[in-house]
Amino acid sequence: MKTTLIILILSCASCFAQLIATPETPLPTAAELAADAIVDAINAEIEHRVAVHKIAFETMWKNPRDGATPEAILAKLGTNAALVFAFSSENLNHIDRCAKLVGKTRKDFIADADCTPPRELVFHASGTVTLKP
Repeated sequence: MKTTLIILILSCASCFAQLIATPETPLPTAAELAADAIVDAINAEIEHRVAVHKIAFETMWKNPRDGATPEAILAKLGTNAALVFAFSSENLNHIDRCAKLVGKTRKDFIADADCTPPRELVFHASGTVTLKP
């Protein structure tokens, strides 16, 4: 009788252990790891490009330094000003293309208000840019 009781208790304990045991999560495959690394690299690229855009946009339009008005900054950029705005446009397009690869859009990272100059720009053939009065 004792032996039967011990066997019954051990069997119940074994069943209980099987019930509470959690199945192990399978390790990711090499392909899954590679795909995750690609997505991580794309997300890092987006974060970098967003940071570059925000620095340039805020420096131009929200600069707190005395004398660092948009007009003064554009004058200092001189004939490179148009190239700066072309770079900004290309950068935003690049962010949008990268975002699509991870199922998002540029708007998920940068609001429209932070992409559109608050004042109208005038581009000149010389490459200079001025603000429309």
